Amino acid sequence: MNRITAFKKQSFNCPVMGKRRRGATMVEFALIVPILLAILIGILEFGWMVKNKLQLANAVREGARDAAVGVKTDPSAKDTDSIEARIRNRSAGLPNVDVPDAFVISLQRDNPDNAGYNYDIALSNKLPNSSGKIFNDAPTGSLIRVRVTLKHRSLTNFPFTTNRTLQTEVIMRRESGG
Repeated sequence: MNRITAFKKQSFNCPVMGKRRRGATMVEFALIVPILLAILIGILEFGWMVKNKLQLANAVREGARDAAVGVKTDPSAKDTDSIEARIRNRSAGLPNVDVPDAFVISLQRDNPDNAGYNYDIALSNKLPNSSGKIFNDAPTGSLIRVRVTLKHRSLTNFPFTTNRTLQTEVIMRRESGG
């Protein structure tokens, strides 16, 4: 027996055997395709959620940086509206950013009078100034926390990916500003 005949496709004289093999292939294909599609959709949904989480984290980091720089007596200090606007602008491509209840920004600072860190005090406890702005009055050295919560919107409404919430929090120390 030479090499050519060793790898030659075997033919069956029975025509029923060929039909059975084609049927088995179709059954195997029908069983495997839904599993492969579920894995592919899961990978797409997970990648979409991770991309949105990273974009949200970058936006929150920039907002926290804006809140951390400057001195409270500095007229160019960031007001809370501009900090929130920076976060919203940097997260503009995310789904549900324009929905009021789906995108929540929280600007807070620690309580310097308390021995521990208490983040329940608002970033500015003062009333708006004559221009209607609330400026960042956190003292130098205090911790400022910026937390953003976003209701995630699924691409395909695949199970386990709906009704998820992305939350990112960054804490930075207030700088003296130079």
